[in-house]
Amino acid sequence: MKKLIAIYHQSLLLKLLSFLLSAFVIIFLFSDFVLDQFIQNTVLWYKLQVYRWIIIPVLLTFIVFLILRRPFRLYKQSIQNYQSIQKNYRFVVDSLIDDYFFYRHELNKPFVYLSSSITNVLGYTKVDFINNYVKYGAAELYQHVFERQKSFLQQNIKPPVLEIVLRDAFNRKTYLEIKEIPVFNEDGEIIAIEGTAKNITKYKTIEIELNEKEKKYQTIFEVISDGLLVIKDNKIIDCNKRVLEIFDCSIEELIMHTPFHYRFSPPYQPNGLPSRELAIKKIQAAYNGQPQHFEWIHLRNGKNPFPAEISLSKFSFEGENFVLAVVRDISQKKDIIETLKEKEESFKKLYESLPIGVMQLQTNETILGINPKGLEILHINDELEASFFVEKIKDRLTQTSDTPVHFTVHVAMANHSTRCLSVHINGLTINDVPIYLVLFEDITEIVDLKKSCTKQETYFKEILENSRQILYKLNVETGNYEYISSALYTILGYKPEEFYEMTAEQIKSLLHPDDMQKANTIVAKLIQNLDTFKNEFIIEYRFRHKDGHYKWLSDKYQIISQEDSIYIVGNIMDITQIKDAEQRIQEYLNRENKT
Repeated sequence: MKKLIAIYHQSLLLKLLSFLLSAFVIIFLFSDFVLDQFIQNTVLWYKLQVYRWIIIPVLLTFIVFLILRRPFRLYKQSIQNYQSIQKNYRFVVDSLIDDYFFYRHELNKPFVYLSSSITNVLGYTKVDFINNYVKYGAAELYQHVFERQKSFLQQNIKPPVLEIVLRDAFNRKTYLEIKEIPVFNEDGEIIAIEGTAKNITKYKTIEIELNEKEKKYQTIFEVISDGLLVIKDNKIIDCNKRVLEIFDCSIEELIMHTPFHYRFSPPYQPNGLPSRELAIKKIQAAYNGQPQHFEWIHLRNGKNPFPAEISLSKFSFEGENFVLAVVRDISQKKDIIETLKEKEESFKKLYESLPIGVMQLQTNETILGINPKGLEILHINDELEASFFVEKIKDRLTQTSDTPVHFTVHVAMANHSTRCLSVHINGLTINDVPIYLVLFEDITEIVDLKKSCTKQETYFKEILENSRQILYKLNVETGNYEYISSALYTILGYKPEEFYEMTAEQIKSLLHPDDMQKANTIVAKLIQNLDTFKNEFIIEYRFRHKDGHYKWLSDKYQIISQEDSIYIVGNIMDITQIKDAEQRIQEYLNRENKT
C-alpha cells in the first residue's frame, strides 16, 4: 500500500486520472437519475437541483486542492531550500580564507566569476588576477579547458584532478589542486566550466619532504654496509643489495624464503641446536619486543659457511608488525681476531724469551708484570720482590711524560751482589690507562770490558806516543796522513798537526833532491803492486829536518785495505847515525886501499 502511495505521489498521470474519476463520481452523484432515486424530500431535492452547479465546482476545487497540496508544499520547500543553498553556497565561496577559491569560465569568457578568497590564497585581488592571470602563470586554468572537458566527455572519462604551480603575490611557490565541473545546457552542450582550486602547498611541501626522506632512507637502506632483511611470518619479504652480496644470490632466490632455509643456514649451529628451531625462537622473541643480538653461521651460495652477527628488532608499519634483521659478515673480523690471537701469542712468547728485562709499572709504581729474563737479571723469583729496583728508579719515572729516559744505574741485587743496569723508561697509554714500560739489561760485564779496553787503549797510546819511531797511516787515494805519532817532532821537528795540514806535494818537496827520483820510482812501483799486496816494503831516503838539515830515514811499511780504501801503514826509523858510520867506514877503507 505504501508503495502504491509513493508511486501515486510521484506520478502526474495518476493524479490526473484520480481527479477525472473524482469529477465523474461527483457529477454522477448530482445527476437527475441519482437525485430522483435517493432524495425523497422535495425541498432538499429542489435545493440540490438549484445549487448543484455551485456545489460541484466547490467539491472539484477541494479535490484539486487535496491533490496538489503535497506537491505544492514540496515545491515551496524546494524553492526555500534552493534559495538557502544558493545563499549558503555564496557565503561559503566568499568566506573561504586560506585553502580554496572558486571560478567560472564561459565560452570565450574567462573568469566570469572568481571568489574573493583568491586574495587569501594567492594574495592577488579579484580584478588584478582576472586582468593578469596569464602574467601570473595561471593561463592553464583557462586555456584549452573546454576542449579538455569535451575530450573527457567523449571518452566517458571522469575529469581527473589537476595540479598546477603558481607564484603568489610574494613570489612564493604555491601548489593548487584543481577540480573542474562542466555545466551543460538543455541540449547537453558544455556552456561553462566551474572550477575549485584548493591550496595544497602545506601538504605538497610535507609530501616533498617525505619523498626526500623516503629517498634518503631508501638510499641508506641500499648503501649501508650491513645487510638488511625485513621478515614477516618467518619469511624474508624485502632486503637491500648488501644482503645479496653477502649470501651471493639473486633477490628471487632470497625473497619469500626463511633465514634458516637450507641455502642460507646449515642444519645445525655450532652449539648443536637445529638452525630452524633456534631461528624461530629468536624471531619470535623479537616479535615480542625483545631485541636479539647473536652470532650465526650462514651459508654463502648454499655452500660456503661464514660467521655473521645478527641483530633482530621489531617495527610496525601501517598497523602490521615486522622484524628487521641486520646481517653483518664478520669473516674478516674473525680472521683478524684469530690473527691478533696468534700475534698476541707470538708477542707473549717474544716477551717471555726477550734477552732483556721488561717491567710494566702503573703510575702509582705498582708492578704489573716482569718477564722471565727480568726476574733472572734481578735474581728474584717473583715480581713482588722487585720493589728494591722500583725504589732505585722511581725518581726517573716522572721524567718520561714527554720523552723516553735512558740511563745506567748500579743496583744492589737480592743476592747481595751489585750489578750495573742499562735502563730505558717509556710512558705508554694502553686502554686509556697510562703505564710505564721499563726495559733493563745487565751491562756489568760490558762496563768491565770497556774499562779494560780503555785501560789497554791508554797503555797502547802511551806506547805509541813514547815510541822512538814515527808510526803513521796514509790514505793512498787522498795522499793525506790520517795518523802520525808524536815521534815525528823528536825526529824531524814537525808536529803531527803540521803534517795533517800539508798536501802530498808539500810533503814530497821535503825529500832530498837526490832521492826525489828514487821516491817517484818507488811510488810508481808501489802503485803497480797495489793488487799484489806484498807483505812488507822498506825504503831509505833523506828527509829535511824543520831546521833545514837532512836526516836519513828507514821507512818500513805495509799496504792494507780497510772500508773500501787503500792505506799505507808503517814505521819510520832515524838511521842518520848508521849512515854516517857507514860513510866513515867507507872513507877509512878507501884511505887504506890507497896506502
